[in-house]
Amino acid sequence: MATPFASDLSDETIKKYLRHLALTGPEVVLVTSVPMIETSADRIIAYERRENRYTEILCHHLPASYCGTGDIFASVLLGGLLQALPLATAIQQAADFVHDAIAFSLENHIPAREGVQLEAVLSKLCTIH
Repeated sequence: MATPFASDLSDETIKKYLRHLALTGPEVVLVTSVPMIETSADRIIAYERRENRYTEILCHHLPASYCGTGDIFASVLLGGLLQALPLATAIQQAADFVHDAIAFSLENHIPAREGVQLEAVLSKLCTIH
């Protein structure tokens, strides 16, 4: 089960956690929903072990929480990576798709217990190249 992100963690601490997690084997690790205190945005921070490189993607924060969005994010991210997209592009596409699904669900007053209505925005994946 996911634990809410401690908003008082420094970027250096987050990067240290990512590096340590990557040492357990994965080539790429990332953390989502890293809050930016000074804005209404969240970030996704990824670490690529072989390149010793960090990637940061900004995301507009929506005031909602729906079950299954992490699974949707991971699925769209994997789809992008399997299409040989650069990591940053695949992350951005996954974040944008989840954002669109949450926005649609909020606009249409879908109860959080029902999850996001991804079917309504699924066609957006067909326009991603």
